Amino acid sequence: MNKISNKNKELPRHLTRCLLRVFSSLIVILALLITDAQAANTARAVLDMGHTKDAMIFPTGTTAERPEPPELGMIRFNTDLNMFEGYTKRGWVGLGTLTPTPGKVTGKCGSANGSIVAKEPTTNLCETGTLSIVTPDRGAYMWSCLGSGGGEHAACLALRQENGTCGITQTNNQAIDMSSLNGGDLCSEGRLTAAGVSDNPDTWTWTCRGTNGGTSIDCTLSKAITGVCGSASGVTVTAAPTANLCSVGTASGVTTNTTTYTWSCTGMYGGNNVNCSAPRMLAGACGVGGWVPNWGAITATSYYCNGSNICGYACSVGTFVSRRSNSNCVAWNCQGVNGGATSVKCRAWGSGLPCTDCSSYCPP
Repeated sequence: MNKISNKNKELPRHLTRCLLRVFSSLIVILALLITDAQAANTARAVLDMGHTKDAMIFPTGTTAERPEPPELGMIRFNTDLNMFEGYTKRGWVGLGTLTPTPGKVTGKCGSANGSIVAKEPTTNLCETGTLSIVTPDRGAYMWSCLGSGGGEHAACLALRQENGTCGITQTNNQAIDMSSLNGGDLCSEGRLTAAGVSDNPDTWTWTCRGTNGGTSIDCTLSKAITGVCGSASGVTVTAAPTANLCSVGTASGVTTNTTTYTWSCTGMYGGNNVNCSAPRMLAGACGVGGWVPNWGAITATSYYCNGSNICGYACSVGTFVSRRSNSNCVAWNCQGVNGGATSVKCRAWGSGLPCTDCSSYCPP
């Protein structure tokens, strides 16, 4: 009785295997017959169950419901693991996790689209779709929201608020070639106004207009300016001038010469330098103290020339004038320079005079 009971239990399993093999063979034969009947068509696989909207339902169950004993090549859907699985020589193995097939997604810009911002936006860029890279441009930030599954892309932008900013600055001695500049050089932020650049006698001027509500700014570049002497130039002075040396440019140091004070005024923005001077006022002065105690010392190379003339060393400062002489002495004056006072009479006398103060022999 026990043997009969065991056989009755095993009979359905053998029958099931047999039916599965028969069913598989019938499907293959049916596929071959369909292919032969439709000779004009080529089968897409050994088993072609249909076309676009068809599907096959596999056996479904939990891990505990796996068939026993398993056969190599079995395929089923495991509801515990949420995946298809197949039976191999290594046992049951997963055939991959299930990921929902994405549908059609159309890109759509987020609320940042069309807004006015001072810096690159980072939020609310896309309502749907995949965000591309945000690209800054003059006046705007641009990005795309990429569709998928055949969905369209969306082009988005946010207006960029810019305050006008002058694009070039100028140092005191920098020369600027305006012919080499364009709008991008003149305004680093904002836009050059339609008025463009004004060519004035000493400057170039323009305006950088702010965008999307930004502020505007006026810009200026100076043209090359030649240095100009100040009011001290040409004025006779008794000491080196220290003020009003240059009305345009920077003054150099003042140099003291024999009859003048000189300096230069440096040009600006590539302009030329100019030289300036002021006459130096000096009082006349006798040469070698004015008194020569030995007449014989007056020679052609010192004071006295050919017994009747006073030579170049007669005055240490100024110009020799009013020579007068007698048998005992010679006298003269030294006229001041640039309006300076004329010296008192300068004198020289001979060695034969028996006196220490011989002014009485050579009266003024």
